[in-house]
Amino acid sequence: MFFAISNLLAGCRRITLSYTDGWYIPVFGYNFKYGSMRTDFTASETSRLDAIYKAFSKYQAEISLPQALALIAIARSPGLSVNELAERLDQPQQTVSRHVAVLLGRYQTSEAVIPRAFIRQEVNVKDPRSRALFLSPEGHLLLKALVADSRTS
Repeated sequence: MFFAISNLLAGCRRITLSYTDGWYIPVFGYNFKYGSMRTDFTASETSRLDAIYKAFSKYQAEISLPQALALIAIARSPGLSVNELAERLDQPQQTVSRHVAVLLGRYQTSEAVIPRAFIRQEVNVKDPRSRALFLSPEGHLLLKALVADSRTS
């Protein structure tokens, strides 16, 4: 345990205390291989990060961040195949297929959440062997809500 903590602190650039909800929480600034982690943000950046966090936290039981990224990619380029989506997201096809299955409402990710179809698939008109992915009305509403919440928060 001590070895793990000492390794954690070895790359630490600075330690500060943040006071949140009555608790002092240590904040570590680490040096990584490709530079240091930024711990200082402007007030505007902090406000924007808080708004994005609040918007996503409302929907975290229904959709994960990788699934949200897939949903956004489909919204930006309707008609993508799973393989094209995997290339856009720079993830393996199997992983993206799993995300697509959840977004299609085929898997229940939690006992408390009833699966909803955020996307729909159709036969691709260019290649009948593949399926084209599009936003469903539910997916469109979810993205609209995320955008609205992140702007107003």
